[in-house]
Amino acid sequence: MREDWVAVHDAARPCLEIALRDRVLENARCDEAGALLAVPLADTIKRAGHAIGAAFAAADRVAETTVDRSGLWAAQTPQVFRHGELSAALDAAFASGRVPTDESQAMEWAGRRPRLVEGSPRNLKITSPLQLSIAEALLA
Repeated sequence: MREDWVAVHDAARPCLEIALRDRVLENARCDEAGALLAVPLADTIKRAGHAIGAAFAAADRVAETTVDRSGLWAAQTPQVFRHGELSAALDAAFASGRVPTDESQAMEWAGRRPRLVEGSPRNLKITSPLQLSIAEALLA
C-alpha cells in the first residue's frame, strides 16, 4: 500500500476532463516524484500593499509591485504521489508546525519536485457563486 499511487482531487473541481485525469496519471508513473495538473499564469500578477498612512482596510490596498509571472503556474488537482511518500511528507509538515496549501507543497518541503502537467482553465475550482454558474454551463 505504501508504494501504491494515490490521486488527491479537490471536490470543488467538478469539471475535470477524463483526458486530463489520464494525462496526470501517466505523467506521475513516469516521474517518481509524482505529478500535478497546473496552468501557466496568463494574467499580470500584482502584489498588494497599503496606501501610506492608510488604515489596513481592503479599500486602501494599492498595487505595490508587479510580480514576474514567467515560470509561475496555478496548481490544480488531481495531484498524484506514492501513498507512503505523501503520508510521510504530510506527517513531517504537520509535526514541524507547517500547514501546506496543497499536497504538492508538502512533497516539495520533503525535497521532491513533482512534475507540472498542463491542465485546463475548464478544471476550475468553485469558490464563488459566479464560478458555480460557469461550472453549471460547462457541465450542461
